[in-house]
Amino acid sequence: MAVKFTKPEINVREKLAELDKPSGIAGEAILRAETPQEQQALIGVGRRNMVINGDFKIAQRATSATIPQTDSVLVSVDRWNVRAYSAENFVGTFAQSSDAPKGHKKSLKWTTTTAESAVASDELYSFQTRLEGQDLQHLNYGSNDAQEMTLSFWVKSSVTGTYHAVIYQDDGVKIISKTYTINSANTWEYKTVSISGNIASAINDDNTIGMRLEFVVAAGTIYQGTTPTGHWEAYTNAKYNALASSNNVVTTANATFFITGVQLELGKVATPFEHRSYGEELALCQRYFEVLEDLQSTDSNGAASTETLLGLGYCYTTTRVMGHVTWKATKRVNPTCTVSPVTDIQCLSSAGAWISATGVDVRANKNSARLDITTGSAMPAAGQACEVRFNTASPVGYIYIDAEL
Repeated sequence: MAVKFTKPEINVREKLAELDKPSGIAGEAILRAETPQEQQALIGVGRRNMVINGDFKIAQRATSATIPQTDSVLVSVDRWNVRAYSAENFVGTFAQSSDAPKGHKKSLKWTTTTAESAVASDELYSFQTRLEGQDLQHLNYGSNDAQEMTLSFWVKSSVTGTYHAVIYQDDGVKIISKTYTINSANTWEYKTVSISGNIASAINDDNTIGMRLEFVVAAGTIYQGTTPTGHWEAYTNAKYNALASSNNVVTTANATFFITGVQLELGKVATPFEHRSYGEELALCQRYFEVLEDLQSTDSNGAASTETLLGLGYCYTTTRVMGHVTWKATKRVNPTCTVSPVTDIQCLSSAGAWISATGVDVRANKNSARLDITTGSAMPAAGQACEVRFNTASPVGYIYIDAEL
């Protein structure tokens, strides 16, 4: 005789709710999610970090540079501008460092070498990264569906106290200022900051600046304002809401400030830092900046060769050569190109002699550029081809291709 067994239906969510072990805020949110898409968004599946080079491993310009006494400029690690606005006696460096917390190999290091005696009212010291508007459309800013974000990062400083992370939205001219505290000197600490959605102002869907993420190191009184509201507000200098206590970083000689693992992502919960491969991160950076330089080559036998080939040229006249170079990554806009020194670019004559340039005009678009090279002495007859190179035996030459925000 066949025996039939039946089992009552089980409500899995109710049973999980009965467990003694708490599920936590994130776990409860996942349980409440009604679709796999909602669960994926909560877990952080796929591309999450809106910040490029948040672990500071790409430094095409230089690994270290002196902080200029000016407004926002790029001098060292890719995608990060440094500011020493209205600085007087301050001298410092902005550098890629190998001092990093577990899980990271590089960080950004701010060092004050010559301190300010006091921070004047109009001085501002900070560093920032800029995000393209078309990469931020999933935030739905300017609508009732504006999404929250979470900022997370590792920080270490020789000066403890309360600091500010600021996000400025160019479209709509809005600002939100959030505080975080460095509790122990010279100790890596992990921080998370919640950013509410901006329902008032939309971000333009284009290739201009949609948002600036800025870490304030020190600020004068016009930037100190009142206690931060933690919400989006119409921009004024005072809405930075910086605290005078953090100014000790620039008023203390040899003070340091490190940061790494900077991640800005959709949602209310910080997820582990999104590690991208070196090659992928480099390609993301090269959309905004690329450098061609006279790196030493090797021949087929592995021997060093003191030249780097730029490409083939065409003799337009006996003292003028046209060349062509293609960028490794399509640029955000037609870039501005800088060549230095021009004498380090050489063209090969039919007699086998390398002729140094006396002038180089770079006519660039998003994908490539034409090099219009004037030579100091006669090249082959018009219509002939020649090689164009960097000569590594002379001072280091380069072409900077700049399409930064």
